[in-house]
Amino acid sequence: MNRREFLGTLAAAATSRTFAARIPAAVFQPVVVAHRGEHSHAPENSLQAIELAIRGGADYVELDVRRTRDGEHVLMHDATVDRTTTGHGPVADLDWSDIGKLRLKYGGQPDQAEMVPRLSDALPRLRGRAGLYLDFKDGAREVVARLLREAAMTERTVVYDRLGNEAAWRKVAPELPLMVSPALEDLTDQGLTRLKQRYPVEILDGPASAYTAAAVRAAQAHGFQVWLDIQGPWEGPAFWRRILALGADGLQSDKPSELVAFLRAEGRR
Repeated sequence: MNRREFLGTLAAAATSRTFAARIPAAVFQPVVVAHRGEHSHAPENSLQAIELAIRGGADYVELDVRRTRDGEHVLMHDATVDRTTTGHGPVADLDWSDIGKLRLKYGGQPDQAEMVPRLSDALPRLRGRAGLYLDFKDGAREVVARLLREAAMTERTVVYDRLGNEAAWRKVAPELPLMVSPALEDLTDQGLTRLKQRYPVEILDGPASAYTAAAVRAAQAHGFQVWLDIQGPWEGPAFWRRILALGADGLQSDKPSELVAFLRAEGRR
């Protein structure tokens, strides 16, 4: 390690101690995260998908955020609007006046009732009812932080961003817990120690296939929570039983309502 890397490690460790954020207390464990809302029954990242996820008992709703050309923050997973709406083009090249008129698609067809929502439209739906797992794709972090504060949602939000953007969040919103995807080599005792020293985050995510029960326990012993991505067509009771054996703190699912029902039947909530 050269001098610059050493100083960077010290600075990151100091930042971690100074800006340790508190993960919202969980009523149940593992927490259930609705991936893009309940998008098996409504357009992804739509207000209807949010509502169905909440009614189904999800603890968190995962929503993707991007910024339009004129600075609005909208719910959109892809860099373009082509797949999920009736429009075309990159989100970053369109104004809100353009995107706000688009119909969302469900099953490849336009949904006449659902338009592209802004983050500011979604937050009141969540407040007091479910937490927000904010997948930050693109935008102005300081504006997103302001919207969360104005909606009184900072205490019920966790933020996912790419590894290396922690300092940017700590500068504008030190109270927000952060989540990142570790590399496979980070999921060792030495790797987790290095990760904890260099990056001030509270939660690790990633596909369930990347973790063993031992890796989950090791991450938790280093002070991380582990929220696994389990979404996919393979989801069902047998799969969920195997996943529960890993001991993770959170599970992101494409079938959140069914997963909640399964956990209730298993006596887990």
